[in-house]
Amino acid sequence: MKSLKKYILVVLALLWVSLGFSQVKTQLDNLSPQDAVVFYENDVHCAVDGYSKLAALRDETQQRTSRVLLVSSGDFISGSSLGASSRGEYIIRIMNAVGYDYITLGNHEFDFGMERMFDLTHTLKARVLCCNFYKIGEKEPVFEGYAIHHFGNLKIAFIGVTTPATISAGIPANFMDETGEFVYTFGTGQVPALVQAQVDAARQEGADYVVVLAHLGIEPPAITSTELIAQTNGIDVVLDGHSHSVIERQEVPNRDGKNVILSSTGTAFSHIGALVIHEDGTLTTLLIPKTECTAENSAVEKEIELVKEEYALIGNRPIGESAITLTILDANGKRIVRNQECNLGDFFADAYRTVMHTDIGWANSGGCRNVIPAGALTFNHIYNASPFENKVCVAQILGQDLLDALEMSVHSTPEEFGGFAQVSGITFTVDTTIASPVILDENQMFVRVSGPRRVSQVQVWNSQKNKYQKLSPRKYYSMAATDFVLKKGGDGLKFPHMKIVQDEVMLDTQVYETYLREHLGGRIPDRYALPDSRILFK
Repeated sequence: MKSLKKYILVVLALLWVSLGFSQVKTQLDNLSPQDAVVFYENDVHCAVDGYSKLAALRDETQQRTSRVLLVSSGDFISGSSLGASSRGEYIIRIMNAVGYDYITLGNHEFDFGMERMFDLTHTLKARVLCCNFYKIGEKEPVFEGYAIHHFGNLKIAFIGVTTPATISAGIPANFMDETGEFVYTFGTGQVPALVQAQVDAARQEGADYVVVLAHLGIEPPAITSTELIAQTNGIDVVLDGHSHSVIERQEVPNRDGKNVILSSTGTAFSHIGALVIHEDGTLTTLLIPKTECTAENSAVEKEIELVKEEYALIGNRPIGESAITLTILDANGKRIVRNQECNLGDFFADAYRTVMHTDIGWANSGGCRNVIPAGALTFNHIYNASPFENKVCVAQILGQDLLDALEMSVHSTPEEFGGFAQVSGITFTVDTTIASPVILDENQMFVRVSGPRRVSQVQVWNSQKNKYQKLSPRKYYSMAATDFVLKKGGDGLKFPHMKIVQDEVMLDTQVYETYLREHLGGRIPDRYALPDSRILFK
């Protein structure tokens, strides 16, 4: 009986998906030549197999109306070894083959540094829009704030906006000069006003519709897309990214009480979005599951295959094996790496501490991106799990600065935070019933601790005495971590009394491979099967 019920449920689910996609296809099939279609995506993060499907969908739609555009709401060059190994070049090549019209920047477009970002955006054939990215002291943004696309008499304005969290969530040093002063800003606290100015200018220029390409997301602490809508007027649609949300259509009131459409496609091409501006003035947003898109664009597919052939020479080199799966997820498939200890974080932090011969290893959870499976391992498995090409440093850290940094790392817990510390050689307890005492500045950078601390019972491993001992605030400890953590202010961390003793020794992936080969005998042992209880919660 249970088997029959399960069978019926499966059939109904498949029927629902089929009908849902059929309805979407019907709406696209019934377009008139005067309808306009904007295909959109966000947070692709190097999931390149979706690009040929997107291009094919565009090609098919152009048979019904010539008014078709492709846009992106950011985070495309980074997220796997395919992007990291070419520092974004592979992804730009594929996107150029697809033929995008407009894009805005995600926070990860800055992962490879400011100079590389400018190189890539210069190579990108699409127009880059970002109204809130400024060089401090200049009146105009670095990129165009908006652009108007003409389809005959129809004028569609596109505005780009990027989350101010880009500075703290990325590499703060990218936005500083050689003295450590910020020279770029994303307009923290001014985003609604900056966007409103673009909306007003576009409307004055005669725009019939205003579409915002937003990389803001729906989760604080930085301004969210819903907050942007609530504080502005004149916007018709916000195509959002950053929080990886799947939103086909949500209507959010603007400051005048008029509903604005909010939509987002998820991540890694789980869906392809389609905004239809109908001839009668109505607006429709559709999310099409990538799994239901079977057609491929041959030219784009050829470019993807060329890229993969080049990349395979880098990624498929054997490096060892693993007895278990190292993961960033819990047993139910939910991501835990950004608010709990996980076994992949233990492995990374152990690699830093062991290979660099330090007291402590510190791995920021935002750099733990994918699982390392059980079985034979290639370099690609390591690269996919840590695709940002950070360089490992060793520093002497004052105990008090460590206490403050740990406090910063858990300030958002139980909410996710990319700066949540995965650690080795140190243990501590977190009391989440205590409100975080961490004070941040407008760029979400650490300022100070004010009030009762969440972190307690901090102990550091003493290898000579073979036991943990209480951390001393006045003592210096050696710590291995990436340049992102130690030198670039990543995740808003600061170590004001730090002394760098080994600067940018090797890439993080080199450290992981060295740990695997030289310290684990080429095999990740089953003692990593579960997290090591280095971080305890009250």
